[in-house]
Amino acid sequence: MNSYVEKTEENRIQVVSHTFTKKRKTSAVDLSLTDRHPVNVAQMQVQEIANNSPQVQKAKQLQAAANTYSALLVPNQGIEKAELIPDEHLHQEQTDRAPRLTRSNSIDRQGLPLAISERNTSSTALSRTEMKDFSVIAVFSREAFENFGIKWKDRMNDEPSELATMSSKKEISDEDATKLLSLQSRTDLGTDFQAQVQALLENKTSPHVIAVIEGKEEMSSLSVKTKVGDDLIDVPYTHITYIQGKNTKGSNDNKQSMSVYVRDDMTSVYSFSKEKIIHDGGKEINAVGVNYATSDGLKYRSLVVHIPNEFIKTGVDRSKTHASFQNYARNERDNSSPVIVTSYFGDTNYASEMEPYSSPSMGGHSSNGRTLSPQSSGAQNETHFMQSVPLNEGRLDHSVLQPSALNYVFINPNAASREATDHPSIMQYVAHAGELVGKVDTDALRPLEYV
Repeated sequence: MNSYVEKTEENRIQVVSHTFTKKRKTSAVDLSLTDRHPVNVAQMQVQEIANNSPQVQKAKQLQAAANTYSALLVPNQGIEKAELIPDEHLHQEQTDRAPRLTRSNSIDRQGLPLAISERNTSSTALSRTEMKDFSVIAVFSREAFENFGIKWKDRMNDEPSELATMSSKKEISDEDATKLLSLQSRTDLGTDFQAQVQALLENKTSPHVIAVIEGKEEMSSLSVKTKVGDDLIDVPYTHITYIQGKNTKGSNDNKQSMSVYVRDDMTSVYSFSKEKIIHDGGKEINAVGVNYATSDGLKYRSLVVHIPNEFIKTGVDRSKTHASFQNYARNERDNSSPVIVTSYFGDTNYASEMEPYSSPSMGGHSSNGRTLSPQSSGAQNETHFMQSVPLNEGRLDHSVLQPSALNYVFINPNAASREATDHPSIMQYVAHAGELVGKVDTDALRPLEYV
């Protein structure tokens, strides 16, 4: 049984059913009672002023949201708070469509379940109603040989406030920060890889792909138990590829290795390739290309990265590295067989956020709509290593959404395995105007069909 640190029953995730098809409205519901007795004009004016007061309008908004989502909620269970929603979207009326709410302990600024389409956008091409499908990819960040993991574990297992960056905490009240951080579970485990993945994804959206950064090749398959409604579903994943990392001398180096698993109903959606990004001066940065297509005839690629330290030592180095990825995306887009490169994500090793909302959120949105970002290392200085950096800005066919932090998993190495963790892990979301091509409809996994 996994041991969760500072996690109570009240902090467990709400399960959201995918059978909900009711139209969501943002218009307020009138909470006032109509007085059927005669009243004079002055009384009516006073009542009208009261009804339009900020306090009453806020109550109306909250009641409307509660009425809309009441059918989705599991009583007495806690969930995370939602990401910052751009003001122009706050009162946008959504058309009837398939529900996008998923098992996630992210909540919106009103404390309700957060739909993927409601996440902040790093690139804002699509409106929410234009988002027809999503590519969802998890990156499990590990350390090939226990080194920095000891300091990381000590710091992250200290006060919950240590989980978040100082700059993001300045935007959020202490009360909201405590609430959001309480939703990030922290688990100490041994070297059982499946148990690690289960803890990592507990109460989270079931990703299509799991990319494991660093380490040796793992088991050929695994299964993650996830609850949908009252049902506990086994979600199977198959190991698809392993890329052996190399050091500058050409010798095997597991610090640059990567394993990739795909959910069984998504194996025909995704293919994988080894990509090389040419850096300034001719050096290469390796990445794993996650390739897929959509029903509108477009081909996409997202790049999973673990950028070596030599490319990020200074601000100039980081700018050149980002420019190298932009050039790569431009070349792929202009190719005779064009591919749209959405983003590069994973362990960027960047000290600061490259783009607005490229750093993951923790627990969703605070009551003022702001988000917490995770501290990415055991260092005293603020770091933003784990990011999802958008490319192809200006495209009208997809949007890269703000990633989310997964649960914290701390690995206790043994004599046979010195692997550990030294960064948070993240989930990337890319919204598309077309449906993903190649999904397999299975009875067992049908409840997960929207993500």
